[in-house]
Amino acid sequence: MVPTDSICEKVFACKGNKIFHTPLEYVVNAKDLTVVPSAEGNQNALTGKVLEILDYGRTKYAVIDVYGQKLIAAYDGNIGDMVDVLIPVETVTIKDKTIDIIIV
Repeated sequence: MVPTDSICEKVFACKGNKIFHTPLEYVVNAKDLTVVPSAEGNQNALTGKVLEILDYGRTKYAVIDVYGQKLIAAYDGNIGDMVDVLIPVETVTIKDKTIDIIIV
């Protein structure tokens, strides 16, 4: 996924080149994520495996393992499915973990 120019400008304005040595936390709302069956060559998605399905009646959520991190997103599929998680970059909040402050 490629961040927008405005996000890059904000991050570099805040931290400059130190950003490359700063531990970051990315926060996104599960409702903002889109989950689709995995497709070869989908460069704007994170590919993961569905570990668990949480059924809340009207909405089902999947616990998805993406590179060792667990994401929860609306998904009406099966355990074991390989999926692509699409994250609209404009909805991501970026935090500096060392000083617990929101950068973007």
